[in-house]
Amino acid sequence: MSEDPVAPAAPDQRLRTLDPLVGRWTIAGDAEGETVYEWMDGRFFLMQRGHLARGGPTRSFVEIIASSAVSGRPKRHPTSPPVSTPPPATRSTTPTKRTTRR
Repeated sequence: MSEDPVAPAAPDQRLRTLDPLVGRWTIAGDAEGETVYEWMDGRFFLMQRGHLARGGPTRSFVEIIASSAVSGRPKRHPTSPPVSTPPPATRSTTPTKRTTRR
């Protein structure tokens, strides 16, 4: 079997800047919920899973963060419908981190 000539041999080291996100976070303020960031096997992708309630039903979400092939910077790939957010001037949601590392 031949190797894929397009696939990188190792994850982009610039993704390491996202390491502080890894863990379980509690969301409090205008919205309530929890989110978890964890590296997928190989550390090519950072996965975010969570649930959020803001004045209505709780919504679950998943997002995959990878290195952009064009810029090399992290790029978000939401896989579920976004939760609507209030205008920036009224947003007061502040995540607080609980330390649970693997």
